[in-house]
Amino acid sequence: METREYNEIIAECRRFAKKEIQPLALDMDLVPALETLETLWQKSHALDLPVLLVPERFGGIGYPELCAALVLDVLASECAGVASVFAHHFAASVAACITNNKKFLGYFTGDPSLPAAILFPDEMGESSLNLHKKSGGIVISGESGIAGNAKIADAFFGIIPNGALEKDPVLVRVPKDLPGIEKNDPLKLPGLKANCFAKVRFTDVFIEKDWIVEGLKVAGGLMDSVQNAYYGFIAAMAMGVSRKALETSFSYARQRYQYGKRIIYHQEIQRMLGAMQMKLGLGTAAYMNLFDPKKINFSYFPADARLVKAFCTDAAMEVVMDAIQIHGGYGYMHEYGLEKMMRDIKILQLLGGQNPYHQIRVVAESL
Repeated sequence: METREYNEIIAECRRFAKKEIQPLALDMDLVPALETLETLWQKSHALDLPVLLVPERFGGIGYPELCAALVLDVLASECAGVASVFAHHFAASVAACITNNKKFLGYFTGDPSLPAAILFPDEMGESSLNLHKKSGGIVISGESGIAGNAKIADAFFGIIPNGALEKDPVLVRVPKDLPGIEKNDPLKLPGLKANCFAKVRFTDVFIEKDWIVEGLKVAGGLMDSVQNAYYGFIAAMAMGVSRKALETSFSYARQRYQYGKRIIYHQEIQRMLGAMQMKLGLGTAAYMNLFDPKKINFSYFPADARLVKAFCTDAAMEVVMDAIQIHGGYGYMHEYGLEKMMRDIKILQLLGGQNPYHQIRVVAESL
């Protein structure tokens, strides 16, 4: 895609976010509403966001993952919770696209009324999902780890250990209304409250053969690809929140007077704003390079999606904390939105695994 096309998409999504998401963001943070999310999802079809990544030959738009990351950056600038709904749907889209399976991709172009959810194998041991044989069929049993979109999803896409066929883990699509699926109560997370994070329990849920994709070496290629995209999406959302925090801080500093002059003329405020802008620029470059790497023959360690996620979310927390400090006492008031941003970023730091864990694993795996 050309830069012009990216800019057109960003502009359209910015208009959508300001018109449809911004007026609802603070209210949804106080009282999450599934009906409101469903309405936003339906409106997003006008921009083709639900099929953004699906190849054209399957009825989608066929844009690259970088485009999805830029969309999430824009949406998160108004509400990271709403953006995370699209992020989890995009991650499921990535998994389906890798399979190149018409029946999997057909789900996304079949005009689903609600987004999809992605269920990852959990390295921390919280997921017990598995496939096994029972009564001549294949069933999925166990409880997932914490999943975004859990209470609103139209379908679950899970990368699950395959005890039934004694091969590598497989990708499974599970419609939401099958007998034996129980969605636990939503977790009361401090941030991303617009989303419906919960664990999902499967009790001998029979799976059609067409809902399983085998032979993909999911334990390696597919799972790594989907998780890497997911980490990049988290990084993009973190930068979107940072972008909004910086814009809000610049605007406030230009208006607020202290000791006879606007605070933007105080050098310490300028230093903080400069540091915030520096972190935003570096984080944006990091996630964009993750999706569009340049083949430069430097002797260096290549970008790792886990570290990009860790850097961007940690940098975003520092940006938002500085924004709160610039606002003084107003920064902790809900109507200013900054304390919501702080809570949202804290959950982004935890999604997909805690940042210190990833930093350790990247080095440990190279030994």
